[in-house]
Amino acid sequence: EEISIIQATAKDYPALMSIPWFGNDGYVRSTRLLEEQPDTALATRHFCTYAGVTKSDVYKKFEEKFVPKVGYVPGTYACYLYDSIWIFAKAILETGSTDPDVVKEAIPKIAASYFGASGWCNLNEDGDRAVSIYNIWAVYDPGELENPEDYEWLYGPGSEEYGPGKPNWVLAGVYDPLSDSVTWYVTIPAEVG
Repeated sequence: EEISIIQATAKDYPALMSIPWFGNDGYVRSTRLLEEQPDTALATRHFCTYAGVTKSDVYKKFEEKFVPKVGYVPGTYACYLYDSIWIFAKAILETGSTDPDVVKEAIPKIAASYFGASGWCNLNEDGDRAVSIYNIWAVYDPGELENPEDYEWLYGPGSEEYGPGKPNWVLAGVYDPLSDSVTWYVTIPAEVG
């Protein structure tokens, strides 16, 4: 959450306030940034990447079961955790063993053919996901976008934090690793400053 302090310090430097800022999942969708530095965060946009999920039928079924139990829509890490547990369980079942070395050996093969709540779970040689969708979130004011109700917001319509004059995190675009392209939902280049 140091981004709020960094942003507060940067407001006195016009060169820093005249360009878009780029971040990562370390502070993406930071509520503290919106609470403490709404105007300066809006001025610099803060385009941040955040691993995404494939919005498939499998995801929708998981979401339908998840929301009533926990009260909110599952995020990326909840989907990744859910899929990890299933891959681990399948590895135990397929090997008939609980020996960590045996199970560990089976996990890449299981993951390569597993499509879960987050999408395809194939792993690379380092044991990380081979490919991942990345959502790109940025700070916008709902009042500056045409049809703001058509966007995905951190604070959506109906919440006290949503509306014109209230900077908010919006899903600004999505990077698809299969096509190596970004689909932007906002106008790029973004107005800043």
